[in-house]
Amino acid sequence: MINSLKNKGAGFCIVEAPDDATHDDLMDKIKNALRLYEDKKTAVIYLLEKPPAQSIFSFVRDFVESFYDRQIFFIRNLEIAAGNTPENFLSELNFSRETLDSLDRNFIFMMNPDFAGLFMRYAKDIFSWIPHRYRFEGKDIGFQKPVRPIYAKEEVKIEDEKDRKYLLELIDLYEEQLREALDDPKFSVKNILKPLADLYKEYADYEKELSCRQQIAAFYKKIGSTEYAESLVKLGVAQHNLSAGGQAGNTHPEESRQKAIEAFKGALKIYTLEKFPVEYAETMNNLGALYRDLPTGASAENLQKAIEAFKGALKIYTLEKFPVEYAQTMNNLGIAYWESPADNLIDKNKNLQNAISAYKEALKIYNTKDFSVEYSETQYNLELAYRKSPSDSTNEKNKYNGEHSCII
Repeated sequence: MINSLKNKGAGFCIVEAPDDATHDDLMDKIKNALRLYEDKKTAVIYLLEKPPAQSIFSFVRDFVESFYDRQIFFIRNLEIAAGNTPENFLSELNFSRETLDSLDRNFIFMMNPDFAGLFMRYAKDIFSWIPHRYRFEGKDIGFQKPVRPIYAKEEVKIEDEKDRKYLLELIDLYEEQLREALDDPKFSVKNILKPLADLYKEYADYEKELSCRQQIAAFYKKIGSTEYAESLVKLGVAQHNLSAGGQAGNTHPEESRQKAIEAFKGALKIYTLEKFPVEYAETMNNLGALYRDLPTGASAENLQKAIEAFKGALKIYTLEKFPVEYAQTMNNLGIAYWESPADNLIDKNKNLQNAISAYKEALKIYNTKDFSVEYSETQYNLELAYRKSPSDSTNEKNKYNGEHSCII
């Protein structure tokens, strides 16, 4: 979530936690994580303070305008503000979705799980605009797992039948709207196809999602704006999800991966290093992971392309400014070096040393407390590289393992 807020200019998200103490703890962690980003200042909107006669949008708008330099707003007290009529309250909130979106801010709705269920039911449209729900238990909260490369993080587990039912209801609603939509492509793309594609993705129906993404990209291609680059990235994600076995009917996974690569390359024509550095880095990291994971990715050519892409991402993902992304990309880079074939012993050892260096850089961030899974994976990769390295590095290996060894 923190990673998303660093890179996201505006939008909605939901945070579910059972008590106020956990909400407070989460807000503090988010504020601390973003303290180095001058354009990511936060503020809290307490809906309990809204006068009864004032609309939700009017109250939020006035608050945002009074804190014009803030980009991220936590919205609290939804349950109390809703009182005994949550249906009416949430319907009004749902009706305000476009005007709230026009404020061009990040809004984080903080609520308990029970109220989140009502939110899904009575504010269906605004819920469909929310790409992820973040859920936390009422206990001490450490740093969450870092976000993986965009195409690799899209596997969504629908936790229970209620969630599945609500998703299907939303999908049916938007499919019906799409059939009845007037001949207005701009309206259809923004208000129907985009949320419908997100719903298909959440439901893991990647084939239908891909169809929506293709239509969205075709529309924005005519405009040639940054929305076109964004649509290409999401199109590449959908292509890769389809190729990764998300749909049993996909009989040409390598072709889908190649199309995903072309989509990312198209996005990079707009997401240049100079104009859109963060988007450039994210797309380069995704492109590198795709090259590395190609079925024919053991070839030196594809792995070299992966290495160059990861190095491109690291121009922006520095240890100081993007520590989690830096560690993730370094681990990706280490794997690419490890898998790179070599015609002679000198080049093979050089690849191994580069892999070791990259893994060590990743472990500057990945530790057993905050990133236990990522630490274990990277540490294991490092030990494999050491085992393959020449005997003259044995002393360094033993010295390092004396502090960080693990058994898997």
